[in-house]
Amino acid sequence: MILASIEVANVQGLFEEFKARGVEFPKKLKKRTWGGPDFQVRDLDDDIISFVTYDWADRD
Repeated sequence: MILASIEVANVQGLFEEFKARGVEFPKKLKKRTWGGPDFQVRDLDDDIISFVTYDWADRD
C-alpha cells in the first residue's frame, strides 16, 4: 500500500466533486489537528491518495 499526499487549492470542492461521482472514501473530509483539512481515496491498485489544503496563514 502506498500513501501519497497531494496539496490542492480547494480540497472542499474536490471532495464534493468526488462525492457527486460516487467515490468511496477511506477517510472523509475533516479538519486535522496538524493544520489542514484532508480526505483520502483508494485508487484501482488499492493505494491510498490523500488530498489536502494547508492553511499557511495560520502558521508561525
